[in-house]
Amino acid sequence: MPLKTLLICDDDKSILEDLSLRLSHILPENWDIKTFLAPGDLRLYLETSASLPDILFMDIQFGTENGICLASDIQTRYPWIAIVLITGYLDYARDIFTIHPAYFLVKPIDTDKLTSAIERALEYMDCCQDTPVVLQSNGRIFTLKSSEICYIESEKRRLHVYTSEEKFTVYMKLIELKEKLPGCFLSCHKSYVVNMNYIQNFTAQKIILLNQAEIPVSRSRYKKSREEFLRFFSTEDYNT
Repeated sequence: MPLKTLLICDDDKSILEDLSLRLSHILPENWDIKTFLAPGDLRLYLETSASLPDILFMDIQFGTENGICLASDIQTRYPWIAIVLITGYLDYARDIFTIHPAYFLVKPIDTDKLTSAIERALEYMDCCQDTPVVLQSNGRIFTLKSSEICYIESEKRRLHVYTSEEKFTVYMKLIELKEKLPGCFLSCHKSYVVNMNYIQNFTAQKIILLNQAEIPVSRSRYKKSREEFLRFFSTEDYNT
């Protein structure tokens, strides 16, 4: 099985060592655990590593630096990484919903909660599996990673596939492309499919993505879409 990577970032060395040991007993053998004492070291790793991590455990407070801002930036750049937030200060917990954590843990971390966090992160990974999507446009065949796709718009017989950087136009049906995508894609409108990892705000009328694109939500699909969205990002409980 291919090696997977879990990162832990916390400015308390004893917590890093404790979490690393406990997680090594919870995770399967094909996992590599790396630890970081400073956000700067974590950033450098993400920017220079040949392969990106699958799961990230990180504290939300590093001295004067807000870990939630860093987590938000990481999620914007790499939305397929399952992020588990950790804090010893409940006062900061209200801010976690500015991003979509796979789970939220409060120190001291209970082993059962730690196991639940891993289970939820693995579920998140399954939903966000980086599936190759083969498309054909203007006689050219090309492949996108599903994680690169922000949303898809149907216009007559054409589909416009939007990534953060480009738009690709292909001739196929929306339902055909939706069947090729992992479970993190939401059919919120008959003409739109959205990658839930890129959603910043969700209302009865529209979805706003991290890049500020606005996607309409059908009245008939709002309730089901909202339930699917909440279930996708559900963290079950927050150690309260």
